[in-house]
Amino acid sequence: MGKSKIKRVLFFWVDKLQIDRRERISIAFTLVVLVLLFVADIFINPKEVPAPENHKQILKEFERRSAIAKRKKEELEQRYNPKQEQVVDKPEVKATENTKKISINTGTLEELTELPGIGDTYASRIIKFRETNGEFNSVEELIQIKGIGEKTLEKLRAYVKL
Repeated sequence: MGKSKIKRVLFFWVDKLQIDRRERISIAFTLVVLVLLFVADIFINPKEVPAPENHKQILKEFERRSAIAKRKKEELEQRYNPKQEQVVDKPEVKATENTKKISINTGTLEELTELPGIGDTYASRIIKFRETNGEFNSVEELIQIKGIGEKTLEKLRAYVKL
């Protein structure tokens, strides 16, 4: 495409806009100023690349901050969407002949906490009840302990002895 053809296409395109001479001059002036500012910005503010000796420090800081952000995200996730495993107590296991039975009359705090549904609080209540009222005469007496009901007693029957 020759020079004269480009001028002609440009002229007809500008002519279709139906703007007068003053408007064309002001638009041309504005475009020239924008181009000059863009070029000046490139030369005045060259892009700075950090020195290679700082790369290790920058990478180390990036990894440290990434680890902190990941930890915070996990804490928030755990706080607002707790996993089912944390909410649920110990899984119930069906008693078999090989299951170790624990004596409620002589069992220690650690042994009693191994029972399904029995934590430190219930184990200490069992021991306290045993100390104040004497030995248990039957497994059904566990109902007298605060917090142990019929359902818990049924879970414990296969695991306890006198």
